[in-house]
Amino acid sequence: MKKLVKCLSLLVVASFVLAACQVSSTSKVSVNVNGKNVIDAKSGFDTEDPNLFSVDINTSEYSRMDFGTQNGKPISWFIVADDGDHLVLMSEKVLDVKKMDSKEKVPSYTKSELFDYLNTDFVNETFSSEDKQKIVFVNDEDNCMVTLPSLDNLLDLYGDMNYVKDGYYGAKDFFAANQKIIAKPTQVAVDNDIDVFDNEVFAEILQTEVDDRYEFANGSVPYWVLNVDDETGYSLNVTSTGYIALNDANTNYIGIRPIIRIKK
Repeated sequence: MKKLVKCLSLLVVASFVLAACQVSSTSKVSVNVNGKNVIDAKSGFDTEDPNLFSVDINTSEYSRMDFGTQNGKPISWFIVADDGDHLVLMSEKVLDVKKMDSKEKVPSYTKSELFDYLNTDFVNETFSSEDKQKIVFVNDEDNCMVTLPSLDNLLDLYGDMNYVKDGYYGAKDFFAANQKIIAKPTQVAVDNDIDVFDNEVFAEILQTEVDDRYEFANGSVPYWVLNVDDETGYSLNVTSTGYIALNDANTNYIGIRPIIRIKK
């Protein structure tokens, strides 16, 4: 691991900006640190608008499909929603490593250089002309073809999440990471120097014996989420060990796990 991410205090997580490409909702899910409520995160999507998508929060296993290519190899996607006319896809793996922006802070994903890249070069490099005809806006109001998982998405898909409290891995005696939200990288991401978790390196950092609690994370990588913290302006990401953490937008070892919406 290249460096430790910023610690996250209770004050830091008091509020978040829900960026564009994320739709409104009404229900709420409690997010906690070490069993204590620190923020109410919105969960779910407006299903009355046919242009917006919903996620079945009771689904634990997702079908997969191939769509688009990376270095000539098909990209595998989870089908996370199906409204009858469209499918919402989230990449099974973290596809590449990219900065959110060249600046330390950005007001939102849609104001970032990563947004521009994903909705231009990424689309052109990844999808054929036939593929691109199937892609529709994730949210028609936002003119957004490619987005990232939001806290809402992850809560809906995987349940409760925990914020990093005592550094990148949590305290030695605290283990409440969500193993479901971690993801492995493609070879492209590895070749481009994404931060891949290694259990033995972790043990060296904490100066302890190898901890089999983190065996599940071996080979996993961090990836950006949609949200930006309102108070600090820092961007959020899923750590390779299943926590949510803050980082500078110009951090250069965090990956991308895109979400797209296509016609059936």
